[in-house]
Amino acid sequence: MGTVSLGLERITKRFGSVTAVQDFSLKVEEGEFVSLLGPSGCGKTTILRCIAGFERPDTGQVYLYGQVVNDVPPERRDVGMVFQTYALFPNMTVGQNIAFPLMIKGSPKVEQRQRVAELLDLVQLRGLEERYPRQLSGGQQQRVALARALAKRPKVLLLDEPLSALDAKIREELRIEIRRIQTTLGITTIYVTHDQEEALSISDRVVVMNQGIIQQVGSPAEIYKRPATLFVARFVGTNNLFQGKIGEGGRFLWHDHVFRVDDAIKWPSGIQAVLAVRPAAMGLATSQTDVPSGANVMLGRIEPLTFLGSIVRVSLRVQGDEMIRVDLPAEATAGLSLGQQVYVYFSPEAGVIVREQ
Repeated sequence: MGTVSLGLERITKRFGSVTAVQDFSLKVEEGEFVSLLGPSGCGKTTILRCIAGFERPDTGQVYLYGQVVNDVPPERRDVGMVFQTYALFPNMTVGQNIAFPLMIKGSPKVEQRQRVAELLDLVQLRGLEERYPRQLSGGQQQRVALARALAKRPKVLLLDEPLSALDAKIREELRIEIRRIQTTLGITTIYVTHDQEEALSISDRVVVMNQGIIQQVGSPAEIYKRPATLFVARFVGTNNLFQGKIGEGGRFLWHDHVFRVDDAIKWPSGIQAVLAVRPAAMGLATSQTDVPSGANVMLGRIEPLTFLGSIVRVSLRVQGDEMIRVDLPAEATAGLSLGQQVYVYFSPEAGVIVREQ
């Protein structure tokens, strides 16, 4: 493990009778990009505010480069923060907004101008330094907010849902820019979002939270491919969830079906569990002879098909009234129709077992 720039040790924070964060522990390496992902009210922003110094944990310690900073005020912590609302000064130009932290610090004017010029180049706003926030687009305002947070060369950058107010196209462009800037500077970054695509596309690691508790920490691939809890399986992406029981020898029992599941081998037989299978890992066949050898199979009846661009999501009723989804290339759905009975299949290695909660 490299240098730990940020450490959170058993952080608990309450607001009255509400526990916003409970026993939260995390170590972040220098230069790492970590996203806190979860639904509204799960404690993501509370953790960010504890790191920044705007909230003090009821219990636990916040470390910056090995030093406990619980009692250090925000202005003396070596962090920069970008707020969801940008919080730009409307009466200041772009250049003045970016220079503001340096002005408060008492940096010489020459240093301020030089740093502003560097940051304008970094966030690709050169030539707009004399404009006011009202003269900028939402995406440009967010770049100014990012540049201002970086002005003092902080060791840790905190971003609180910075793209939530922007439209989808601008969000996609800016998240690429944020990752480019973070990589260029090598700055440790904590990014708060409820958007799974954002978290999975730009992070080194993702921390999935629910009700103030960490559900799973891992790389984007680990979080997506191997959810550790039922909450993660439900929250991250789309999963077909089969509630059943572990059988003998890598079997999973679901109603009157016995599925062969490689992941079931490591679980004790007899326990209640949930089998999670991604829609893209499942296939359809109109004839049982077209089902691949060794695949798990069940009968389904097609419900409406949903066009999603390069794929079509096929909804099916199986085992009476349960609904599952299968994602297929658009061209593979040409012969399918509403109400048609088909064979739904998936391979033994496609599923992941999680404990029923």
